[in-house]
Formats: sequence, structure tokens, C-alpha cells
Amino acid sequence: MKLKLYNCALLVILATVWLPAQTSNQSDRIHASITAYLERQHIPSAAVAIVEHSGAVHEWTFGEADPGTRYPFASVTKSLTATLIMILADRGELDLDTPVAQYLDSIITYPDPRWERVTVRNLLTHTSGMGMYYRIYYADESAVPAPVSELIERHGYLLHDPGTHFEYSNLGYAILGEVAARVTGTSFPAALRTYVLDPLEMQHTRIGVNTQEDILYATLYGIEREQLPLVFTDTPAAGDGYGTVGDLARFGAYHLGQGPELMSDEARLEMYRGADTTEVTYANPCHRYGLGFYLDPSAGPEAVYLWHDGGVDGAGSTLRLLPGQGIAVAVLTPVTFTVGASDSIADIVLTALSSQKTPAACTQVDGTYTPADWYGEWSGEVVTPEGGIPLSIDIREDSMVVASFVQPQSSMIFTGGASFPLRIIVDQFGGTANRITGWIPTGLINTSELKDDFHIVLFELTRSGEVLQGTAKAFATNTGREGFGITYPLRLSRMEEAE
Repeated sequence: MKLKLYNCALLVILATVWLPAQTSNQSDRIHASITAYLERQHIPSAAVAIVEHSGAVHEWTFGEADPGTRYPFASVTKSLTATLIMILADRGELDLDTPVAQYLDSIITYPDPRWERVTVRNLLTHTSGMGMYYRIYYADESAVPAPVSELIERHGYLLHDPGTHFEYSNLGYAILGEVAARVTGTSFPAALRTYVLDPLEMQHTRIGVNTQEDILYATLYGIEREQLPLVFTDTPAAGDGYGTVGDLARFGAYHLGQGPELMSDEARLEMYRGADTTEVTYANPCHRYGLGFYLDPSAGPEAVYLWHDGGVDGAGSTLRLLPGQGIAVAVLTPVTFTVGASDSIADIVLTALSSQKTPAACTQVDGTYTPADWYGEWSGEVVTPEGGIPLSIDIREDSMVVASFVQPQSSMIFTGGASFPLRIIVDQFGGTANRITGWIPTGLINTSELKDDFHIVLFELTRSGEVLQGTAKAFATNTGREGFGITYPLRLSRMEEAE
């Protein structure tokens, strides 16, 4: 593998003069603010691109990067995949409301009859019923990703009925990649190249890494500031894009209505409409999701603010769009040790450029008390493909929640950060939702994929009468790297008090 590394002091390369002379002071202030942020956070490189309403694309690169440096797009890849699917739908090559099993009858074999109702649109909007799943691979390791058909067989269980709940699903987008390959008669990377990348002149973007070519990749840095090898996943259409910030900005410009006509305006605008919240439950009221983009839930039917973020071990990405103002901002960073670095840089740019500030999608308040009717013990199980794992929780009068896996016995309190009491989420756009959310360290979800790794678990539970239901999301690590994450359904009922 031939990688070009630039280990120099923080050096700023101005790729183009991106603003007219009358706004040069503004340009200097943004530039200085980004530089100061990178220096404070000791971030060794970054790439920033801005699209003006005129269609001009301007780039800045910082530190070890130059304009040709390729970074992981991570989950921003989903926006590219969604665009490909919409192009194919607009051309009549597939239908968004057709069950996906009709396109992939040989792959969708999970024994759940509800899969017959999972549509292409459900996969695009993360409402298929599947939950969070990811597995990260590293270029210095020999492991080979499993085919998508095997992932569906193993992890294709549905947490919810199709079309009823938002659950972010990498596997869902991997399936969309298979749909695109099937209907075009080629591979997903080839279809993306033909229908999206080449028409938008995104010549420096590809799916996956090629260690045999003379390509300048960003050096990635992990949580301990250690250098990492290049990374990839087993869900390529969900997160395996690599490219330059200039390419990502050109993609953003297309979604501002600039550039070639890849699909009709009607089809493109359909991507920016979120699911009806009277039909779809969002566990987090900050989330509204269209077809490949997050939306501002305060905006109503007209999308005035769109975005997608991405994160993978050693990198972060952000694409922000303000269609009404004709502004797009793309940011790529090569670090895990500073959480949200790409988002923070995008905020710096938009605060300076836009009269419309990034919206506060919701107000979240950590509860200072617990309603008395929540007190007591609740019991049930974490449901896995290999059987149920008994679990009970005790909600105490001090608002703390104690979780106990029954075998082996082990009690742990949800603590960390500001602690995790019963959390009251005040959603100014959809009422109030009560839920428990909390992290615990455990090795007690003893499935074959988790038993050899230490893992932490995020519980997310909502209440319906005398039942708490939701998910247990397990995140395993291997030698300090982000290796694997999986979601299991969880259901608890109130335990009757002993006489």
C-alpha cells in the first residue's frame, strides 16, 4: 500500500479564492476560527468546502491534507446511495413502494412474514423495522466481510412492524445497494459510478479503498490519538465511500438544484420530505429523516435545512444544506478523539454565512424526579437469535435505574456523564415522551458474536402502560478498536409486589 503522508506543522492551503472581494473579511474570520479550533483540539488535518448560491465550489484544506486527500465519507455515503435509488425510481427501473423481496427474492430469506411488507421506501427512511448494526474492518487485518445475504440471514430480524418506527439501519442501506445492483445488472459501486459520480464529476470518489493504487488517503487517528489503518465495513452502500471534500461539495451542489439533471425536480424534492410523525415513532424527537437526509423537524413540509453526518473509527464527515439560501458546507476530518469535530467546523461556517441558524430541533431535559408510578421492579428479557437473556431493572425513588442480568447475577447502575436517571424528553413538535436511556459496561449479552469481546450496552426504553419496551444496543470493542455493534429487542413488565 502506497500512502502519501504529510507530517507537518499546521499548514493551511487555500485551494481557491472562494468569496468575492467585498466579503474577504468574512472569509478571513471563518478561516481563522477553523484554524483556531483545529489547534485547540490538536486535530492534524481537515478539509472544508463551501458551495455558494452561484454554484461556485470553494475548498480549504488544513494541516496534513491537500485538495486531493481522500477521507472516509462514512454514513454520508447513505445520501449518495439514496440518490442512486431515486434516480432509478424516477426512470421507472424500480418502485419505492414495492416490497424489497420482489427485487431480492434469493437474498431476503429471513423467516419473518413481515419482510413481505418491507418496501424500498422503508429501507430509505430507516423504517424497515431492522435496528442498528455495524462491523468495521481494518486494512491491516485479514478478516473478510461477509456477503449481504449472510448478514440478512443472521441480523435481519425486525424490531418493529415495517413503517412504524425509525431505527437507523446500516444493513437496510446495504440491502439498497444490492437492489441497485440487481436492477442495473452490475455491481453497486459500478451503478453509483454510472448514475451519480460520473455525471457530477466526482472523479475522486469511490466505494471502498484500493491499497494498490497511488492514492492520497488521509491519515486516520483513533480515540487514543493513535494512527489507524484505513477502514471499511460489510455494509458498503451504507458507509464505505471515500473521496475528497471537493467531490462531496459537488454532490451537495446538486441537491441545491445546481448541476446536471439526474432526476426530475419532483423526485429530488421528494427526498427532502420526512415520514408523517403520526405514523412513524421517533425514539429521539430530534430525528426526522427523509430519503437519505436528516431534516429539520420544525420546518414543516418545506425542507429548509438538510444534513447527514458520518462517523467511523478514525474519521468524521458532515454535509449541511440550506436549499433556500443556496448554501452547502462539506467537512471531512480524520479523528475519533474529538467527538463531533466535523459538525463543530460546519457550525463555525454556517454561523458566519447563514442568516438562518442551525435549528434546535428539540429541547431535551434530564428529569430531576421520577413519577411515582414508575417506581419498582420490571422484569423481562433481551431477545437474541440465540435465545432470551433474562433482565430486570429497579427504578428507585432517587431516579436512578439499576439493571440486573439474572444469570450470572450482576447489578450495575446506569451512570456516567450527567448520570442517567429516568429521562424526560420534551419534544416541542410532538408532545412529551418518557423514556429511560442509559449506558452500562457488561459482558453479559453472551451471544456468539459478543461473548469474546468486552461490550457496553445502551438501553432505550419507552413506557406503554405496565410495559417497558425498546432496545438493547451492544457495542463491542476489539483491542481498543471500534469493531461491532448490534441491536436486540427488549421488553419488560412490572413485577408484582410480594404479599
